Amino acid sequence: MTLKSPAAGRPPTAHGTIADALRTAIGTGTFPPSAVLPTEFELCRHHGVSRQTVRRAYQDLVSEGLVYRVPGRGTFVTDHGGKYLRSSGSIEQLLALSVDSD
Repeated sequence: MTLKSPAAGRPPTAHGTIADALRTAIGTGTFPPSAVLPTEFELCRHHGVSRQTVRRAYQDLVSEGLVYRVPGRGTFVTDHGGKYLRSSGSIEQLLALSVDSD
């Protein structure tokens, strides 16, 4: 018997599709380290989605450590020199972990 993941057989989400496209572009060097990525508005127009959908895609990439965002300046590809980056989570998650560890 083969177990399927919960998402198996489901159509991809719009934010997942956008995040995958950006991951691929970053991985192939279309957007090299420190490059500025398209604005939320540009991605909304290109993909025909809402701004919230684009924000969710960028949120996924930020949590993976692939990009970082600077308010008022844009979204940039992280320059990590090929090193593995581990996302530790939000401050709230880290504080909860410290409380649970006591």
